[in-house]
Amino acid sequence: MKNITRILLFLILLPMGLSAQTVVVTNGWTASFASLAGIKDIQVLAPYEMKHPPEYEISLKEMQMVAKADYLIFAGYETMMSRIKEALGDDSDVQLIQIKTVNSQKVIHESVMKIAEALGTEVEAEKNLKEIDAFFDLWRADMKGHEDLLNSVVVHIHQQGLAASLGFNPALVFGPASPSLSETRTVLNTKPMLIIDNYHNPASASFLEMKDKPAFVSWINFPGAKGTKSLFDVLEYNRNELNIVLLDEL
Repeated sequence: MKNITRILLFLILLPMGLSAQTVVVTNGWTASFASLAGIKDIQVLAPYEMKHPPEYEISLKEMQMVAKADYLIFAGYETMMSRIKEALGDDSDVQLIQIKTVNSQKVIHESVMKIAEALGTEVEAEKNLKEIDAFFDLWRADMKGHEDLLNSVVVHIHQQGLAASLGFNPALVFGPASPSLSETRTVLNTKPMLIIDNYHNPASASFLEMKDKPAFVSWINFPGAKGTKSLFDVLEYNRNELNIVLLDEL
């Protein structure tokens, strides 16, 4: 009887964040932030295998799933969001949580804690963020001996946050559109040692036609590409890609 009582008390006192709340997210990137926030059961709308998930169009069946959810986590750039907001209207019980999805250390902290505070999972989130911080410390240690590279780089705008967290100070931030003549001239004049492009919408093709071709890496943002399933996977993939360049070309 005492054991049964303890179990009942546990269930009654169970924090809201650990109860069976339905959490829907728009894509693999928002899912990765929710996972770091300590959310275990997440329903993802855009398929992980999409190269550019913001373009995903939600189906009627998925719209019904969203309407029954307790929370919808989104970033704001998703094509589907205008349709979702229109369908939910102003009197919906679905709680919308908008976060920034930038892979900088600062934004990861802010977005993960925003989700955790809404769902009551702060303890798990803080534990996961300590692991993220440790990872960034190790990655920055990889850059020792390559300090000259930090100021000789051009970076895609959608990878600017991650690059800044590693100490990069780019001579040019380009994209998402193709570079202008002025931007191309800047690259020709500065002769960067490294180009960091974005896998999901690359824009550096004209830079790679230079006679003295810089080293090149293509980083990813959304989990799903290159076999990644989490934000840790994404960061680890990008770290490995950069380390290959550091070892082989610089």
